[in-house]
Amino acid sequence: MTNDKRQLLEKQIPQMCKAVDSLAWSLKRCLPLPIASLDAAGQEKIEALTVRFVRVSDILIQKIFRLVDDLEMNHSGTIRDRINRMEEKGLIGSARDFIEIRELRNAIAQAGDDDASGTLYRDVIRLSPLLICTPDNVRHYLGISVASAGM
Repeated sequence: MTNDKRQLLEKQIPQMCKAVDSLAWSLKRCLPLPIASLDAAGQEKIEALTVRFVRVSDILIQKIFRLVDDLEMNHSGTIRDRINRMEEKGLIGSARDFIEIRELRNAIAQAGDDDASGTLYRDVIRLSPLLICTPDNVRHYLGISVASAGM
């Protein structure tokens, strides 16, 4: 069973890396945008960033972190507990930051297109770098090289 989980996790790593690359590309395009006064093109760019932020958050927290827990036979607790365990393992720098990422992800999911605010967008821009650097920690923890991870 553990070997199957390890293989599944290793198959998820390239998906994670591809999603993170897309997030990083979108973030780079959005950094110079004036959030308070976005034109249609800027709005489209920031919405793409937000969608990618949610996707990477879900891949990391719901897939990767869950599989890491499964590998170590730790199936108990809440998402917050899982995030705390990832901090203890060194996969993330701060559980508090990832709890904020999760809360932001939920706020984005609940907000409609018209309800999305400059505050949400600023938070996505502020927290995206934390998601972008996490795959390196995951690969290091699992002993997977960048070349074999599909990067």
